[in-house]
Amino acid sequence: MVSFTIILACLLVFERASNYLVEGLGAISQNFDISEAVLGASIAAMGSSAPEFGSSAFSVAQGHPTIGLGTIIGSAIFNVTVIVGGAAIFGKYMIEKRVLYRDGLFYLFTVLVAILGVMDGELSQIEAISWTVIFLGYLGWLIHDARKGNQCRKNPSSLCPQKGPLPTSC
Repeated sequence: MVSFTIILACLLVFERASNYLVEGLGAISQNFDISEAVLGASIAAMGSSAPEFGSSAFSVAQGHPTIGLGTIIGSAIFNVTVIVGGAAIFGKYMIEKRVLYRDGLFYLFTVLVAILGVMDGELSQIEAISWTVIFLGYLGWLIHDARKGNQCRKNPSSLCPQKGPLPTSC
């Protein structure tokens, strides 16, 4: 009963904290002219995954690595199905093709890397470090894409892929 109460309390705290996160990211997007999609794919993703990271790290440290792996894989499946589908129930998604390709293809790549990494039943430190490098590469790609998008909004030219009115967020 105590464990259930703790889990319920954590869910309530996470709900309130997620509202603060969304409000803060909206303000950052407006004040610094950074795409909401880029903030969502970086800062919001890291913030919402922090509890998952904690539970996975502690499960491995306490000798229950399959709980950690299950948390990661289950979360990825939950994010792609329930989170996207559930959010779409409350409103329509408007996603640019280049953002879908940028994030979707990278997600597919990381899923394939994860499958190949755990196929031998073991995760080495070299693999863990390489996964961190892959994430840093993704962040670099996001920053590059955000800069390119800002240049297009500030100075539309033939180098910008969009036709017609430029979006307010990428």
